[in-house]
Amino acid sequence: MKKFKFKSIKSVILLGGFALISVICLIILLISSTLSKQAFSSQVEEDMQVTATQVSEKLVSDIVHTEKIIEELATNPMLSDDEYTKQEVADFFEKRAKNTGFNLFFTVAKDGKGVNLTHKAETFDVSDTEYFKQSMQGKTYTSSIITDVVTGGKIMVISTPYYDTYTGEFLGVFAGIKNVDFISKMCADFKWGKTGSIAVYDKNTNIVGHTDIKIVESGLNLVEQANTDASYKSVAEFFKKHIDSNTNGIGTYDWRGKKRMGAISNIQDRDYVVLVAINEEEIYHNLNQLETNLIIAIAILTLLGILAIYFTFARLIANVFKNLKTDLIYVSNYDLTKEPTKDYSNREDEIGDIYRATVTLKENVVNIISNISSHAQNTAATAQQLTATAQ
Repeated sequence: MKKFKFKSIKSVILLGGFALISVICLIILLISSTLSKQAFSSQVEEDMQVTATQVSEKLVSDIVHTEKIIEELATNPMLSDDEYTKQEVADFFEKRAKNTGFNLFFTVAKDGKGVNLTHKAETFDVSDTEYFKQSMQGKTYTSSIITDVVTGGKIMVISTPYYDTYTGEFLGVFAGIKNVDFISKMCADFKWGKTGSIAVYDKNTNIVGHTDIKIVESGLNLVEQANTDASYKSVAEFFKKHIDSNTNGIGTYDWRGKKRMGAISNIQDRDYVVLVAINEEEIYHNLNQLETNLIIAIAILTLLGILAIYFTFARLIANVFKNLKTDLIYVSNYDLTKEPTKDYSNREDEIGDIYRATVTLKENVVNIISNISSHAQNTAATAQQLTATAQ
């Protein structure tokens, strides 16, 4: 294979300059890209964890406020004073439910038999429910999403024990029903890009609140869903890991073909877990766009650098060597009458050295030719003298 050779020093200089600038720019790009991505990722993770913590605090605040409404209403004498008619009790608690955002209120006797504090006064049995058991132990309790034993719909129940206002006797459980969008409305208040979402689950991975209310209405359980839908497996594992260890943290998981970043915040003493998540591609979109713009800018600067090398260095150097080459061709052809194409005698660099060496070479050739000519003339004169003497 024939080895490629450059025909002009300009090509060598341009190629060398291009290679050097490209390598330097590539190194700078890789270093800046790596460092910026690390810094950006660190900031994003910190912001996500802060957001998850803020959601947790807001959720706790809203639940506490809702529970205080239930605790306050549970002390109302209408619940234990027989001087109030069922009509008056229903009127009061239906109005309070409307004003406080509840569907309705109800009471449950010690045997688990309940009655709605409405004009219809529906009765039911909730003795097997967790909220009844918890409040029977004297606790104010907010349930996860459960099925209404009366309507069959999805609800949340906030319950607390209630007592006889006058004697202090424990009478049973007072509770209020909230729609499933109770927590979801709070989740929807947090806006983050196009794919950002906030979800609240209980410790059993049952959905409690979500930016998308339809997911809540479906009664999603992450672990159970992962057993039948492979797209939920990664997020279920990520979620379960932090629930089991009771730790907060940041991580990535796959969901429906997308890589998502998620931040987990466990709400202590509430058995709730907050998950803040967003598609990774959306997070890094602006950074990737910045890198693309940087690559374009570097390419343009590289091109400008090559043009600058060509016009300020390569072309000048090539012209110098072209002039020196012309002078050497004259000498090689014994045309010693030509003056140097350009005078570089004042230069102190290698070009000046080459020019002066060329001039010296020319002078030496002239001297050699002059000496040869002189000797030839002397030889001819001697020969003529010898010829004359011989005659």
